[in-house]
Amino acid sequence: MHILIADDHALFRGGMVRLLNDALSGDADDIRVSEAADVQQALTIIGQQPDIDMILMDLKMPGMEGMNGLRTICASAPSTPVVMMSSCEEADVVQEAIASGAAGFIPKSTSCEVMRHAILMILDGGIFLPPNLLMRPRVQEKSDLSDHQKNILGLLAKGHANKSIAFELGISEGTVKQHIHSIYKKLGITSRTQALLKAQEMGLV
Repeated sequence: MHILIADDHALFRGGMVRLLNDALSGDADDIRVSEAADVQQALTIIGQQPDIDMILMDLKMPGMEGMNGLRTICASAPSTPVVMMSSCEEADVVQEAIASGAAGFIPKSTSCEVMRHAILMILDGGIFLPPNLLMRPRVQEKSDLSDHQKNILGLLAKGHANKSIAFELGISEGTVKQHIHSIYKKLGITSRTQALLKAQEMGLV
């Protein structure tokens, strides 16, 4: 498992390296961590080492310019989950990060065990967002989704893979993919992470 940590604080990067090695030692035979102190250095590493499984990056570091740095890194590694880490947990910041391409948002105050859970969940195709965001008062947002599509969206938001959703609902995986395509189109979203936010707004999770 190869993880890239992009953060301009060397002390934090060092702590994360130790945390990752301790937390993931039982889940991966070989854990390799690369470090970058700014966006440009991260882009250089991504270009030189295409085997990166996950990118953990700070919200504020040299070269970020708001969310532009995140968008650039996501574009440079489109098949690699990019996870934002920050001491800021404001809902609008989290949502902007997700809209900019982040596959998850992990607060820097997160415990080691929760961090391990979050990383493994995201590596498995799931989503992790700050618990306080998921616990916000729910507003029943109206949509033109069918009840069946709402069920699929709810399962999708809980991290279920297409195969698991198909088994749960007794339908084919192809049908699940068709429904997900329709759900994304109706809600104006493009990723499972955005689906989680929408499902939360609709009171489905």
